[in-house]
Amino acid sequence: MSNRILTVFFLATSSLMFHPDFLLAATEGDVKVWPLFYYASDPVSQETRTEIIWPMYVRQQTSDYTASQLLSFSQDFPRQYPDQYYLFWPLGGVRAGNGHDAWLFPFLWSGAAADGDKWHHSLFPLFYFGKNKDVYSLNIAILQQNWWDTPGRFNTLFPLLWSGTDKTDTHDQFTFGMLPLGWAYVDSVKTPEHSSQSHWGGLFLLHCWGRDQSVTNNEDGGREDETFASDGVFPVFYRKDDYRSSAQDSDREKTFWLFPYYQSADISFSNKPGAGFKNKQALRHIFFPLWWDHSLEKDQTLDFYRLLFPLWWHSGRNTGETVDESNRFLVPVGAHFYKKDVYETHNLMGPVFNRTENSSEKYVRYDAFFPLFLKTIGQDRSGGRVFPLFGWETSRAKYENLWYAFPLGWHTESQEEAPASIDAESFWALHKLEERPYTDTVAGSDAGPRITRAFYPFYWSKRRADVRESGLLPFYLRTDRLSNRDMTSETIFPLLLGQTSVRSRDEAPVFTRHDYLLSMIARAKGDDFTLNRVFPFFSYEKTCSRFNASSFVLPFHYTSWQDADQPGKKYSSDLSVPFEILPVYQRSADSSVNRLGEVSTNSKSWFFPFYKHAMTLSPTGDKEELSILWPLWNGEWENDETRIRGIGGFTNFYEKDANGFVEQRILYRLFTRKTRSWFSETELMPFYSGQHREDGTGYWKFLGGLIGKETRDDQSYLRLFYFPIPLGKAENRSQNIPMEQQNRHADLALNYLKHKRHDRAAIEFALSGNARADDPGFQAAAGDACLNAVPGQLGDELRSTVPVSLKFLGGKYETENTHALKEQLRRLAIDYYNNAIRAGADKPEMLKKIAQAHVDLDDLEKALDILAESDRLSPRFDTAMARLSILDRMKSPYTKRLPDADRKALADRQNLMLKEIKTRYPASPTVLFYEADLLGPMETPVFSRSGNKKAEAYDPFSEIPLKQLALYTQGSALSSGKDEKAWLTGDAFFSASYGFGQEYTRNPPQIQCALRAAFILRDQALRLTDDKKRDQAAALFPRIRELLPGFCDACAEKGMAESDCYGRNAAMSRVLHMLYHYYAETGNDPLGYLETAEAWAAPLCPHLREAVDQCLENFRFENQYIKTWRIASVAGIERLPINHSNPFYEWYINLDAILGQPDHCTVTAECVIVSEQAQRALIRLGFDHTLSAMLNNKTIFEEITRKVAVRDEFTVPVLLKKGENRLKLTISDDFLSYGFFARLSDDHGRFIKNVRIQAP
Repeated sequence: MSNRILTVFFLATSSLMFHPDFLLAATEGDVKVWPLFYYASDPVSQETRTEIIWPMYVRQQTSDYTASQLLSFSQDFPRQYPDQYYLFWPLGGVRAGNGHDAWLFPFLWSGAAADGDKWHHSLFPLFYFGKNKDVYSLNIAILQQNWWDTPGRFNTLFPLLWSGTDKTDTHDQFTFGMLPLGWAYVDSVKTPEHSSQSHWGGLFLLHCWGRDQSVTNNEDGGREDETFASDGVFPVFYRKDDYRSSAQDSDREKTFWLFPYYQSADISFSNKPGAGFKNKQALRHIFFPLWWDHSLEKDQTLDFYRLLFPLWWHSGRNTGETVDESNRFLVPVGAHFYKKDVYETHNLMGPVFNRTENSSEKYVRYDAFFPLFLKTIGQDRSGGRVFPLFGWETSRAKYENLWYAFPLGWHTESQEEAPASIDAESFWALHKLEERPYTDTVAGSDAGPRITRAFYPFYWSKRRADVRESGLLPFYLRTDRLSNRDMTSETIFPLLLGQTSVRSRDEAPVFTRHDYLLSMIARAKGDDFTLNRVFPFFSYEKTCSRFNASSFVLPFHYTSWQDADQPGKKYSSDLSVPFEILPVYQRSADSSVNRLGEVSTNSKSWFFPFYKHAMTLSPTGDKEELSILWPLWNGEWENDETRIRGIGGFTNFYEKDANGFVEQRILYRLFTRKTRSWFSETELMPFYSGQHREDGTGYWKFLGGLIGKETRDDQSYLRLFYFPIPLGKAENRSQNIPMEQQNRHADLALNYLKHKRHDRAAIEFALSGNARADDPGFQAAAGDACLNAVPGQLGDELRSTVPVSLKFLGGKYETENTHALKEQLRRLAIDYYNNAIRAGADKPEMLKKIAQAHVDLDDLEKALDILAESDRLSPRFDTAMARLSILDRMKSPYTKRLPDADRKALADRQNLMLKEIKTRYPASPTVLFYEADLLGPMETPVFSRSGNKKAEAYDPFSEIPLKQLALYTQGSALSSGKDEKAWLTGDAFFSASYGFGQEYTRNPPQIQCALRAAFILRDQALRLTDDKKRDQAAALFPRIRELLPGFCDACAEKGMAESDCYGRNAAMSRVLHMLYHYYAETGNDPLGYLETAEAWAAPLCPHLREAVDQCLENFRFENQYIKTWRIASVAGIERLPINHSNPFYEWYINLDAILGQPDHCTVTAECVIVSEQAQRALIRLGFDHTLSAMLNNKTIFEEITRKVAVRDEFTVPVLLKKGENRLKLTISDDFLSYGFFARLSDDHGRFIKNVRIQAP
C-alpha cells in the first residue's frame, strides 16, 4: 500500500515539475534537485538558468537574450540575438532578433545582419543566394556561379563557359570564353599616372596571342613606356618581344621557338637610352640538345660557351681581343685549359696523360694514367705518386706529406700561419672568469705547426702547439690538451670500456678521474670533489658541501647539502627509494635578507606518502603547509587563515578566514556550507538547502522546494509541492541595519585589513554604513582597503554572495569586469579619504592617497593637481618626487602618444617643477641626479679591439655631457636627508618601489651620481687616449679613482650572494677597460696596466678585490710569455740582427714570419731578464726545430730536436740573480715550421711581479 502511495506521489510531482505553469511559479526562487531539476538566479546580473534532466533541456535567460537547448553541448551564447533555440548543438539552431542565424548541418543555412547589408540563404548543395554589401552571389548546383554588382558582373558554367564585365571610371575589363573553341580578354586602364591596353586571346587551346602597351608617369616627371607582344601555337611555335624604356635605362627581350629545330633568346640592357645596348645575353639551340651557343657580353667582357653534344665543348672569357680564360674539350682526343697568368693544361685522352703548368706558383705537374702516376717539379713545390704504393708532396715553408700503402700510412708536417690579431671580444673575454675563447685560435690547436703520423686504423699520432693526440687500437686513445696553465690528459681504453682523465696545473695534479666498464667502476679525486663507484653495489660522491650516496642493490639514493657559511640556516637532504625516481624523504631550509635587512626563512620536510610540511616566515606574513597522505588531506595556514583540502580540494574543502567565517564542501556538492558576516548558507543535496541574509531575506527548502519557507521582496512564502504560498509582509532590514551590526562590520573590516585581505575588508567597510563616520582613522583605513583591493578577488566574492546593499559595487554584469570593479573601488576609496579629511585626518597625507587613486584611474592631470595642493599644505620630499613621477608618466611614449608640441610643453612643466623642487632641496643628490637625467640619456661609445670608436655620435666633451658631469660630481659629494632616505627605502608614498626611481633602490643616489660622473670621465679619457693626448687622459685617472665606490652589491644588499656580484659591477668593468686601452692597447705597457689595476683594486671591498684579481689572472698569464727578443744570425741569413716584440696576445715567436721563411739556418734570440732580487724561477720552452739555451753564459738546456713547437713542453728550473740576467736561445731550422715559445714564472707557475723583460 505504501509503495503505491509513493508511486502516485512521484508521478504527480513529476507531472507538476514539467508543467509550464509550475515552472513559472517555481522559478520565483532557487530550486536545486539536480540532475532532475535545477534552477538558479543571480540577483546582480539578473541571470537565470533552468535545467531539466540535464542535458535533455537547458534554458538560460538574461536581460539580453533567452536561449533554450535540447540535447546540446554547453556553449557561450552570443548576446546580440534576443531569442535563441538549439537542437543537437552544434548541428542545428535558430537565432533571431537583431538579424537572424539558422542552420541544420549540413543542408540548410540562412543568416542576415541587422542592417540588411549582409544575408545568405542556402540549400546545400543545390542552391545558394547571398549578398555582401553591394555584391550579390547566386550559385546553382555548385557548377553554375554568378556574381554581380553595380560596376559589372561575372557568370560561369564551370569549366566550359564564362563571361564577365567590370567597368569603372578608370578601368574597363571584359572577358569571354567557350572551351574548347576560344577565349578573349580585354583590359583598359587610364589614370593620370598610368594608362595601359591589354588584349589576350586564343583558339582551340593551341593558338594564343597577346598584346600589351602601357605608359607610366613617374613622380619626378619622367616617363616609362613598355610594349609586349607574343604569339604561339602550342607546342610548335612561340614568339615574344618585350621592350621597356625610361629616362634612366632601357631593356629588351626577344624569344623565338620553333620546336624542335630552333630556339633563340636575346636579352639586352642599356643605362643610356638611345645609345645602344651595352649588356647583351644571347642563347641559341639547334636540334636541342645537340648544339648550344650561349654568350654574355658586359661592357668589354664576353663570356661564352658552345657545345656540340656530346663530342665537343668550348667555353671562355675574353676582354676585348685578349683571351682571359679558355677551356676546350674534344672527346675522346683530349682537352686544353687555360687561365691567363695562372695555369695552362694540356690533356691527352682524359686520364692517359696530363700536363699542367702553373705560372702563379711556378711549378709543372705531369699525370699519367690518373691517378696512378704523378710528378710535380717546381721552385717551391715538388712531389710524386705511384698509386697505391706511395706518394709524397712538399711545399716550401708550408707542408710536407708522405703516404704509403694508401690510405693506411701517413706522415704529414704542416705550418699554418697564426692570426696576427684577436677578435673584438678579446678584452671582455680577458676579464671573464672562464677560459678565454680565443686562446686556441692565437697559438693553439687551430694554428701554427703540426705533425701527423699514422698507420690506420691501428696507430696514429698528432702534435700541435696545444694539443697532442695518439692512438694504438684497440688498446688506447690519448689526448693531451694545454689551456693556459692547465694540462688535461684523457686516455680511452676500448678493451676496458673506460677512460682516465688527469688535469694538472704547472705539472701539479689538480683533478684525476678513472672510469671503467662504461663508468660502472669509477674513482675521481680533486680539490673539492671525490667520487667512488662500484655498480651496482654503491656510489659515493662529494662536491664542496654536497654529498651523494646510492646503491642499486639496496636500492636507495641519498643527497645532502649545506651552505658553508650558514650550515644551520641553509641546507637540504633527500632520500629516494628506489634511486631518484621516487623521493621518499626530503628536508631543506633557506633564508634570505632583503635590502632593508629583514630576514625571511623557508623550511620544508617530506616523508612520502605520509606527510609533507613547509613553513615560510617573512616580514610580510607567515605561511605553513601540511599534507597527510597526499592528496587525501592538505592544510594551509597563512595570516590567521586556514584552508584544508581533501583529494586535491575537488571533493572536500574547508576554509576559515581571519574573522572565523567558514567555507566548506564535502563530497563535491553533497554538503556545502558558507558563512560571511552578511549571510550564511547550507546545502545537503538533494534533500535540504537553506540561506539566511543580514537584510532578513533567506529560505529553507526540502527536496528543492517540495516543502519550505522563504522571505524575499518584503514578503514571506510557504512552499508546498514547489508552489509559493504568500504568508504576509516581512521586515526588510536592507536599508535599516542596526548600529550594533554596523559596528560589528567595522571591527571585522579592520581585522581583515590587518591581515591584508583587502577584498573582504572593502566589503565589510561598505557594510559598516555610517558607523564611525566621524572617525578619521577608520575612514582612512576604509580608503586603504579600497585602494589596495584586487578587483579579481573582489569580483569572486561579489559573484557568489553579493548582498543587495553592495550592488552598487559591481552593477549589472560588472562583477566579471575587473576594469569596472577597479574604477568603482578607487572612486569609493576617494570618497572614504574625503570623509577622513572632513573628520579631521591629516589632509596632505589623504590628498596623496587620493592622488594615487586617480593615477590608478589614469586621471593623471587630476592626480597632479591634488599632489600640488598636498605639497602646498605640507611640503615633503616624497610628494615632490611623486609630482615629477606623474609628469614622467604623462610624457612617456609607452603611456600615450603625444604630439611633439604637447611633449615639449610637458618637458617645460617638468623643468619648472624641478627648478622649484631644487630651491627647496638644494643638497639632495636625488634631485641633482634627476636634473642630469633630464638633460639626455647616458650614452657609451662602442670601441673596437684597437680602441677606435665605431660610431661618432657620442662626444663626452659636448655641452650636455659636461653639464651632466658637473651635476653628477656635485651630487656625489652630498648625502640624503631623512625624508629622502624614507622615500628611497620605499617607506614613503610614491616611493622608488612604486615605479619612479627604481635605479636608486640598489645604490644610494650619491653613489649613482659618482658612477655616472666616473663613466663620463672614463669616456673622456678614452677619447683623449685615441687623440694621443695621453698626459691629459692620465690627469683624469685620480678623479675617476676617487669617484669609484669601495663596495659592491653584495656589501650594499645583505641578502645578495657574494658570487652574484663577480663580473657584474659595471663601474669596475668600464674602468678596467679604460686602463687596458690606455696602457696595453695604445701604450704598449701591459705591466703598467697590471700595476695600476691592482693598485686601484686595493682599497675596494673583499668581493670586488677578489673579482678584479680573478679578472687579471689571465692577463698575468699573458705576461709570463717572453715576447721581446734580439734576433741575430749564426748561419744561413745575412740581414740580421733585429729587435722584435710580439703583439701582446701572441705567445709563439714565429721565426718563419719574422725572417721571411728561411730554410736550413741558425739564429740566436736574446733577451735580458731584470730581477729586483735573487730568486728561483722556471722557464718553459716549446720549439721547432732545434734549440739550446744559456742563462748568464751557462748552459741550462742542451740541444734537442723537435718537429713541432708544443707550448710548455720542457720545464727548466733556473736561479735569477739580482739585476740583469741574459737569456740566449740558439734555434736551428730545417725547411718547414720555425719558431719557439718561452714562458717565465715562479716555481709555482705564477706571474713574477718584480721582473722586467727587455732587449739586450
